[in-house]
Order: sequence, then structure tokens, then C-alpha cells
Amino acid sequence: MKQCRTLLRQARASGLRNIPDPIAGASLALQRPVSGRISDTKFHRTPGSDRIVAEAKKASPAKPLLVFCGGPCTTVACAYLTDPSITKRMVVFQIDGGGYNGKDSWSWKIVQKQFVFANWARGYFWPKVGKWDPKRFDSLPRNALCDALRKYAQTTLARANQWGDGPWVMWLFDRRCLTSAKLWDKTAITVPREATDLKAMADEFFKTMADPAVYRSVKQDKKAAAAPARSSNDAAATSKRRGDALWRRSLLLACSSGVL
Repeated sequence: MKQCRTLLRQARASGLRNIPDPIAGASLALQRPVSGRISDTKFHRTPGSDRIVAEAKKASPAKPLLVFCGGPCTTVACAYLTDPSITKRMVVFQIDGGGYNGKDSWSWKIVQKQFVFANWARGYFWPKVGKWDPKRFDSLPRNALCDALRKYAQTTLARANQWGDGPWVMWLFDRRCLTSAKLWDKTAITVPREATDLKAMADEFFKTMADPAVYRSVKQDKKAAAAPARSSNDAAATSKRRGDALWRRSLLLACSSGVL
């Protein structure tokens, strides 16, 4: 949570707006009950699991809530145990669930079985996908957020984790990033290594993070707020919506790139 708050401060200082504060999720792994029944699992509700339930209730099977898990699925599992009715209203995307991020194995099994579920990285991770190029980060603007990304890109952790938890987020914006999937034990889908397009991911990331519209100063906000109403309001509103979408997109990409 501390690292997340630091990243948010850097993003806001760089001009990103409409960024929500982080919400705490589960801190303890779930234990498989003696009965082996999911319904007998002991769990604790958290602000994070309650938020998932609340947002899922606003969704529908036709327009589901998308949840991206860059770590264990514990908070999602707790949300399900709180209200099993959300299962048809969500799609859960997991990163390396069968490996490091699947260390809460019971939560992994609950979510994999109860939700529409997709995993990236089964039997491989970034070093087996491609080479890391930290020099590309030099092209990003000079601000607190991009400076942090540049610093991270040079670390040993970056060379090992590369785009970190980002594959599904990048695929959401550019479908070329992940090109195919296959069944995982007939309960979920996973992405084979050869279906990860590293170049498409890097291009999506740098295209977004280099866009000047992502970064907006407080001075620009005050100037826009003081501007008199006129016939161009619709165009201004459209521009603001585009800016808001870019800010959310850039923060998602920054968070998922491995900084956290």
C-alpha cells in the first residue's frame, strides 16, 4: 500500500487527474477447509472485497465488471464468499496465477472455478518472452511519474519482471498484445508464451505515456474552469472525456508495468 500511495503522489504531481485512492484488500491467505467445500471457507471481509461486491452489483453478465489481479486472488475470493451472486457479473484476469501469484492456492482455486477466469503466464515468465530495453524510457516526458519509471527500468527487478502485471491491461487497450488463448484444465483460459507480443505491448505503453494530453498542470485546470461558456462546450467536454480516459489508461499502464 505504501508503494501504491507513492506512485499515486507521483502521478498526481505529474498532472494526472481523477485518480482514486487505493483501497486495502486481504492480507492473509485463505485456508482450505477440512470439508473441502468452498462454502465452508473462513474469511474476513475487507474494504477491497466489499468494493468489489458493490461494483459487481452495478454490472451484468452482458456488461461485466473486469477485475485485474496482479497478485494472489484472495480479495476476489473473499468478495465471492461475501456474496456468491456476483460470480456471473465479473471477469477475472490473473497474472502468473499458476506460479508466484498463485501462492494462495485455495483462493486461486475458488476464483478459477467460480468466475469467468483468464490467466497469463503458465510455465513461463518475462525472461522467456523477450529482452528488456530500459533505454526506451528515456523518451518519456520529464516529470515525477516518468522519472520513477525510468529509475525502475534500470533495476534488476525490472529486468526480471519487465512489464510486470501488465499483459491483460495492455490487451484491453490493444488486442494485438495477446493473440491467442487455450483451455486450462477445462475451467479457465491461459495464454501460451508464443501468443504474447512484446513489441505490441511496448508500443502501447510508450504511445500512451508519451502523449502530452496525459499530463495536465493545475494551472491548465484553473484556466479551463475559468473559461466562459460558449458554443464549443461540446468539444471541450469531449476533450475532457478523452483526457480523463488517457489519465486512467496511463495510470493503469504505469501500475501494471512493474512499479508496484
